[in-house]
This record gives sequence, structure tokens and C-alpha cells, in this order.
Amino acid sequence: MLAHSQDAQRVNFGIEGDFPPWSSVDSKGEPSGLAIDLIRDFCRREKFDCVINVVSWDSLIPSLTGGKFDAIMNIGINEKRKEVIGFSLPYVISPASFITLKTGTLPSLPDTGTPINVEDKAAAGPILQQLKGILSGKTVGVVRSTSHEQMINAFFGDVTTVRTYPTAPERDLDIKAGRIDIGFDNAVYGASELAKSGNGDLSLSGPLFDGAPLATQVAIG
Repeated sequence: MLAHSQDAQRVNFGIEGDFPPWSSVDSKGEPSGLAIDLIRDFCRREKFDCVINVVSWDSLIPSLTGGKFDAIMNIGINEKRKEVIGFSLPYVISPASFITLKTGTLPSLPDTGTPINVEDKAAAGPILQQLKGILSGKTVGVVRSTSHEQMINAFFGDVTTVRTYPTAPERDLDIKAGRIDIGFDNAVYGASELAKSGNGDLSLSGPLFDGAPLATQVAIG
């Protein structure tokens, strides 16, 4: 966690701006969302003068290591990222799941809503193998440079086409248009988006995944 000292009163936070309910930009161009609220509460408690910078997801860690930001928000913890940056204690644990089009090529998947840790090979192995057969030949959309991309490549990359996107909403548009078969993302994001007007044709489907390579423990980097 950041130290509180006389020489560190201004803190530059970086955050992705297109990942509701955690973070988004409102109609006035102001950042909002659960993670934004956490930043503001943290800065109020620590009496820091904080600046919130909204950037693309794949520029967050390079901006931190390059000295542009003092901290970045909403970063899942995994071993690869630990090699580059430090983390606070996690403030939320959020599993991952698939996003499907109800009238699409994969309207539903087995074991929907069942928690599965992919590191538990005995429990997860048969389910992953079943999903591999179902996803074979399909196109899966993920946000680039995420642990979700790592997961799909690790377990299904040899039988699927993995298409990456700069943001989750851009990927979701392609699901709805039928340009890709299915998406894979943070389940809290998925539930939030599916609750919005106009997204009734989408659904969360399949297990709720946890475990490496996923970065489901979310923290400040």
C-alpha cells in the first residue's frame, strides 16, 4: 500500500474507463463506478490529493512501471504480474465466466453457475474437457492482455480461434452481431452488463472459474 508522508500528498491513479460496474466514464466525461468510489474513499481517508487518469487496459501496467502513475486500480493478482509490480491486499474476489447470445451458436453451456477452481485438476478436468469439445471450432472473444485471454489460450487455444479486443463492450457488440460465438470475462462485469436495457439477448453461461492463470483476486497495483 502507498505510504502516507509529507512528500507524497499527490497520488496519480490509473484505471481503465470501460469496465462497468467497476469503472466507466459518465455523460459528463467524469469517471464513475465501484473502483472509482474506492479510490476516492482511500484518498479521503489518507488525506491524499488524488488524480484519476482513465486509460486503456493494456497501457495500465506500462504506465505504472514507466512512472506515469503511482498506482493502478482494479488489477487482478497473478504470478506473471507479480514479476513486474507489487499489489495491495485484494479488495474483492471475482470469478470469470462465459458470455453467450441466447439465439447464437452456443446458447447455453453446462454447469452454469457452478464454482470451479481450474487448479483442482480432479474436479475441473472433466468439465474443462467437456467444454473443450463444445468450444471446438468456435471463436472466443476476450479483452487483450487479460488473464481471461491467458485462460482461454491455456485451456482452449488449440481448438478455438481467440479474438482479442481493446475493451469488453466492443467484444460484446460482436457477440450480439454474431461475429463471434462467445465471450469470456469477469462475471461481475457480465452480470452488470446483462442487467442493462438492450442486453436481454445475452446471458452468463458455464461455470464460475477461479484459479491460475486467472487473476480473480483484485487489488491496487
